[in-house]
Amino acid sequence: PSPLALWSLRGSVILIGLVVDHAILIVHRALHLMRDHGMDARAAIVGSVRPRIRPIFMSTMTTVLGMLPLVLPMPYFSDGSLSWAAGAGSELYRGLGSVVLGGLIVSTVFTLVLVPIGFSLALDLKQTLARLLSNREQPEPTTAAPLTSSGILRETSPDSVSVAISSTAEESDS
Repeated sequence: PSPLALWSLRGSVILIGLVVDHAILIVHRALHLMRDHGMDARAAIVGSVRPRIRPIFMSTMTTVLGMLPLVLPMPYFSDGSLSWAAGAGSELYRGLGSVVLGGLIVSTVFTLVLVPIGFSLALDLKQTLARLLSNREQPEPTTAAPLTSSGILRETSPDSVSVAISSTAEESDS
Protein backbone atom coordinates (compact mmCIF):
# COMPACT_ATOMS: atom_id res chain seq x y z
CA PRO A 1 0.00 0.00 0.00
CA SER A 2 1.28 3.39 -0.97
CA PRO A 3 0.13 6.75 0.32
CA LEU A 4 -2.21 8.88 -1.78
CA ALA A 5 0.23 10.65 -4.06
CA LEU A 6 -0.05 13.07 -6.94
CA TRP A 7 -0.29 10.24 -9.48
CA SER A 8 -3.15 8.68 -7.54
CA LEU A 9 -5.03 11.96 -7.68
CA ARG A 10 -4.40 12.17 -11.42
CA GLY A 11 -5.77 8.65 -11.74
CA SER A 12 -8.91 9.79 -9.90
CA VAL A 13 -9.41 12.59 -12.41
CA ILE A 14 -9.04 10.14 -15.32
CA LEU A 15 -11.48 7.77 -13.65
CA ILE A 16 -14.09 10.46 -13.04
CA GLY A 17 -13.90 11.54 -16.67
CA LEU A 18 -14.48 8.02 -17.95
CA VAL A 19 -17.29 7.19 -15.54
CA VAL A 20 -19.22 10.42 -16.03
CA ASP A 21 -18.94 10.11 -19.81
CA HIS A 22 -20.54 6.67 -19.82
CA ALA A 23 -23.38 7.77 -17.53
CA ILE A 24 -24.08 10.91 -19.56
CA LEU A 25 -24.32 8.89 -22.77
CA ILE A 26 -26.82 6.47 -21.22
CA VAL A 27 -29.06 9.23 -19.83
CA HIS A 28 -28.83 11.32 -23.02
CA ARG A 29 -29.82 8.37 -25.19
CA ALA A 30 -32.77 7.51 -22.92
CA LEU A 31 -34.04 11.11 -23.04
CA HIS A 32 -33.64 11.11 -26.84
CA LEU A 33 -35.67 7.91 -27.15
CA MET A 34 -38.42 9.27 -24.91
CA ARG A 35 -38.70 12.67 -26.61
CA ASP A 36 -38.10 11.89 -30.27
CA HIS A 37 -39.41 8.34 -30.53
CA GLY A 38 -42.20 8.50 -27.94
CA MET A 39 -41.00 5.51 -25.95
CA ASP A 40 -42.06 5.05 -22.34
CA ALA A 41 -39.39 5.53 -19.67
CA ARG A 42 -38.61 1.87 -18.96
CA ALA A 43 -38.27 0.90 -22.62
CA ALA A 44 -36.14 3.98 -23.30
CA ILE A 45 -33.76 3.17 -20.44
CA VAL A 46 -33.35 -0.42 -21.62
CA GLY A 47 -32.95 0.86 -25.17
CA SER A 48 -30.26 3.29 -24.09
CA VAL A 49 -28.21 0.75 -22.11
CA ARG A 50 -28.33 -2.08 -24.63
CA PRO A 51 -26.23 -0.41 -27.39
CA ARG A 52 -23.80 1.08 -24.82
CA ILE A 53 -22.85 -2.19 -23.11
CA ARG A 54 -20.32 -3.25 -25.74
CA PRO A 55 -18.48 0.12 -26.01
CA ILE A 56 -18.38 0.45 -22.21
CA PHE A 57 -16.92 -3.03 -21.80
CA MET A 58 -14.44 -2.45 -24.63
CA SER A 59 -13.12 0.80 -23.14
CA THR A 60 -13.04 -0.75 -19.67
CA MET A 61 -11.14 -3.83 -20.82
CA THR A 62 -8.55 -1.88 -22.83
CA THR A 63 -7.93 0.49 -19.93
CA VAL A 64 -7.77 -2.33 -17.37
CA LEU A 65 -5.41 -4.39 -19.52
CA GLY A 66 -3.26 -1.31 -20.15
CA MET A 67 -3.01 -0.48 -16.44
CA LEU A 68 -2.48 -4.06 -15.28
CA PRO A 69 1.34 -4.05 -15.81
CA LEU A 70 1.59 -0.95 -13.61
CA VAL A 71 -0.12 -2.69 -10.71
CA LEU A 72 0.89 -6.35 -10.96
CA PRO A 73 4.39 -7.70 -11.39
CA MET A 74 5.11 -9.27 -14.78
CA PRO A 75 6.58 -12.75 -15.22
CA TYR A 76 9.87 -13.22 -17.05
CA PHE A 77 12.34 -16.06 -17.52
CA SER A 78 15.79 -15.71 -16.03
CA ASP A 79 18.34 -18.53 -16.10
CA GLY A 80 15.66 -21.08 -16.95
CA SER A 81 13.33 -20.15 -14.08
CA LEU A 82 10.23 -18.03 -13.91
CA SER A 83 10.66 -14.79 -11.98
CA TRP A 84 8.31 -11.93 -11.25
CA ALA A 85 9.30 -8.29 -11.46
CA ALA A 86 7.52 -4.98 -11.59
CA GLY A 87 7.34 -3.31 -14.99
CA ALA A 88 9.57 -0.40 -15.89
CA GLY A 89 8.42 2.73 -14.09
CA SER A 90 5.73 0.89 -12.19
CA GLU A 91 6.96 2.22 -8.84
CA LEU A 92 6.12 5.76 -9.94
CA TYR A 93 2.80 4.97 -11.60
CA ARG A 94 1.52 2.22 -9.31
CA GLY A 95 -0.86 4.60 -7.51
CA LEU A 96 -2.34 5.81 -10.80
CA GLY A 97 -2.76 2.25 -12.05
CA SER A 98 -4.36 1.06 -8.81
CA VAL A 99 -6.87 3.89 -8.69
CA VAL A 100 -7.88 3.60 -12.34
CA LEU A 101 -7.88 -0.20 -12.36
CA GLY A 102 -9.99 -0.71 -9.25
CA GLY A 103 -12.22 2.28 -9.80
CA LEU A 104 -12.98 1.45 -13.41
CA ILE A 105 -13.99 -2.12 -12.64
CA VAL A 106 -16.33 -1.02 -9.84
CA SER A 107 -17.70 1.99 -11.71
CA THR A 108 -18.48 -0.07 -14.81
CA VAL A 109 -20.86 -2.21 -12.78
CA PHE A 110 -22.31 0.90 -11.16
CA THR A 111 -22.75 2.60 -14.54
CA LEU A 112 -24.60 -0.32 -16.07
CA VAL A 113 -26.73 -1.07 -13.00
CA LEU A 114 -27.11 1.98 -10.74
CA VAL A 115 -27.37 4.72 -13.40
CA PRO A 116 -30.40 3.14 -15.13
CA ILE A 117 -32.04 2.39 -11.77
CA GLY A 118 -31.36 5.90 -10.47
CA PHE A 119 -32.61 7.48 -13.69
CA SER A 120 -35.78 5.40 -13.55
CA LEU A 121 -36.35 6.42 -9.92
CA ALA A 122 -35.77 10.08 -10.81
CA LEU A 123 -38.33 9.88 -13.62
CA ASP A 124 -40.84 8.18 -11.29
CA LEU A 125 -40.27 10.88 -8.66
CA LYS A 126 -40.75 13.61 -11.26
CA GLN A 127 -44.00 12.03 -12.42
CA THR A 128 -45.27 11.64 -8.84
CA LEU A 129 -44.44 15.25 -7.97
CA ALA A 130 -46.09 16.52 -11.15
CA ARG A 131 -49.22 14.53 -10.34
CA LEU A 132 -49.29 15.84 -6.74
CA LEU A 133 -48.75 19.45 -7.81
CA SER A 134 -51.36 19.27 -10.56
CA ASN A 135 -53.95 17.94 -8.08
CA ARG A 136 -53.11 20.72 -5.66
CA GLU A 137 -53.42 23.51 -8.25
CA GLN A 138 -56.75 22.41 -9.74
CA PRO A 139 -59.49 21.75 -7.18
CA GLU A 140 -61.90 19.04 -8.16
CA PRO A 141 -64.96 20.54 -9.87
CA THR A 142 -68.28 20.14 -8.13
CA THR A 143 -71.09 19.09 -10.39
CA ALA A 144 -74.70 19.83 -9.71
CA ALA A 145 -77.35 17.37 -10.70
CA PRO A 146 -78.73 18.30 -14.12
CA LEU A 147 -82.31 19.35 -14.73
CA THR A 148 -84.49 18.08 -17.54
CA SER A 149 -86.41 20.40 -19.82
CA SER A 150 -89.50 20.00 -17.64
CA GLY A 151 -87.54 20.96 -14.51
CA ILE A 152 -87.34 17.44 -13.11
CA LEU A 153 -84.17 16.79 -11.13
CA ARG A 154 -82.07 14.02 -12.65
CA GLU A 155 -79.39 12.12 -10.74
CA THR A 156 -76.23 11.03 -12.56
CA SER A 157 -75.13 7.51 -11.66
CA PRO A 158 -71.42 6.56 -11.51
CA ASP A 159 -71.47 5.09 -14.99
CA SER A 160 -72.79 8.39 -16.44
CA VAL A 161 -76.34 7.19 -17.03
CA SER A 162 -78.99 9.69 -16.03
CA VAL A 163 -81.97 8.38 -14.12
CA ALA A 164 -85.09 10.47 -13.67
CA ILE A 165 -86.14 10.96 -10.08
CA SER A 166 -89.71 12.00 -10.17
CA SER A 167 -92.85 10.47 -8.89
CA THR A 168 -94.79 12.39 -11.53
CA ALA A 169 -92.92 10.70 -14.34
CA GLU A 170 -93.85 7.30 -12.93
CA GLU A 171 -97.48 8.33 -12.53
CA SER A 172 -97.74 9.54 -16.12
CA ASP A 173 -96.67 6.12 -17.38
CA SER A 174 -99.50 4.32 -15.57
